[in-house]
Amino acid sequence: MYQASFDWDSKYFLLESFFRGAGHYHWGYEGDFFGLYPEVHQQFDIDTYNANAPVGFVFSGKDKIEGLKIAFGPQLWWGANPTVLGKYYRVFGDFKFAVVHQEDIAQQQAELASSAIPQPKSRKSTLYFGYTGRRLTFELGGITARSNFIGDSYEVARQSDDPTYLQSGYDIADGKVGFADTLGGKAKLTLNAAPVFWYIQGGYRGLVSDAGTDETMTITGWSLKESGQGNHWAVSTGLAYYVGKFMLGPNFLVQRPIEGPLPVIEDYFDADTGTYYAGVNARNQLDDPFWVRSNRETYGFELLLGFDPTPATPMYAWDNAQREDAKTTVALDFVYKILPTSQDAAVAINQDLILFAFPSGAPARNLWDVSIRTISNFRYNMRLVNWVYAGQGQANGDDPRTVTRWGFYGWYTYSSFNINYHLKIDDWGPYDYHKDFNLTFPLQVMLDLSYAYEPPRLYAPAATRFGVRGEFRNLDRFSNRYRFDPQDPGRNGREWEIKTYVQFSY
Repeated sequence: MYQASFDWDSKYFLLESFFRGAGHYHWGYEGDFFGLYPEVHQQFDIDTYNANAPVGFVFSGKDKIEGLKIAFGPQLWWGANPTVLGKYYRVFGDFKFAVVHQEDIAQQQAELASSAIPQPKSRKSTLYFGYTGRRLTFELGGITARSNFIGDSYEVARQSDDPTYLQSGYDIADGKVGFADTLGGKAKLTLNAAPVFWYIQGGYRGLVSDAGTDETMTITGWSLKESGQGNHWAVSTGLAYYVGKFMLGPNFLVQRPIEGPLPVIEDYFDADTGTYYAGVNARNQLDDPFWVRSNRETYGFELLLGFDPTPATPMYAWDNAQREDAKTTVALDFVYKILPTSQDAAVAINQDLILFAFPSGAPARNLWDVSIRTISNFRYNMRLVNWVYAGQGQANGDDPRTVTRWGFYGWYTYSSFNINYHLKIDDWGPYDYHKDFNLTFPLQVMLDLSYAYEPPRLYAPAATRFGVRGEFRNLDRFSNRYRFDPQDPGRNGREWEIKTYVQFSY
């Protein structure tokens, strides 16, 4: 079975189910202030990795239990532990209140993608309070998470000019997770004074106070947001100004971990005294109660520029690429991040399908990204959606090489005909392990032509169609499967594939 879903809608409740591509929406606009229940529509990921996610049920109460929702299942999102989430959310005039609790039942086993490695089994609870006035919205929330880690030990490093451990420049100390390390909080103020909109947000997370990412949209489509991971504090603010059909939106973020990443210190054996001094390794999620990854020290700036002549179909809505009715819309997003420290170690899956942690993380580096998205409606049944991007990025693993990449990808549809394409220069390949091990290709090209039984939709489940797809890659010394030819050292390797397919849906 490729995918399935069923609903039971009664007078007292609504029971929804989903398996694989059916997916579900998040609870971010219903009091889930810390993102414990994420949105899942992983049509392409489950096809790439043959994953059976998401799978589960959602119970929504009606009548006297309206506001109660319970989600439960073996994998509510890709990489989730078997878990139960309960939420009670109510609105009283201008005031909102919610309580959310998540209880993991068992530890999920890792699958084939490093982006979906399950977090350690835990429990989490959040409280939320909101007030919406004529122009101001104020939101406040608190969280306690991973109390089962209380008492676990960890190491911290402090830079020092005095004699240090193994002359590394760091003093190494031990600590234990306490109740205060499970606590966190967040406050947010939003101003609606059209045509000017503004927000400011601040948050604190204890060492193990992990939650999820913020999948809601604040004012506009900013991508620069604080981490959902514990062990950090952050402040962000942004301003959006609308002038007719144009929008200008600067956004700023300051984020710092409470305990920074551990330095890598080699172990040492003193032959004169017979004393062995243990080394220090970067933290990782397999061996430590907390680690520094997305919560690394960050000073970020983002600028959004947009042109949208039809605000009834908002430019940054999640399904805008399918719903946009303007002749042309343009959105530019520029992000610059100052990253003055490294990270702790990432976890990945090696060629033997064994879970492991890298020795360390990518080094400190300033990074930038810019992207331009355009949507053109030539006529009612002809649409072109195109993304152009350029920027710099780092590997998930410990490779220090910074990748500067660029390219474009898009989607063109005319009635029942559909074209998907991409061209990527010096970019990572399509699988997680390409970015884990910093494997890039000088050129990647793909063109897919298909005819569907009915007009295709970008976010629709698989439709009945047939088509042909061609893919081409150049390889160099940074690519897997590349083999150097000493008789022709200037020649790079090449890979290509042409396939036809028929896809049935009923």
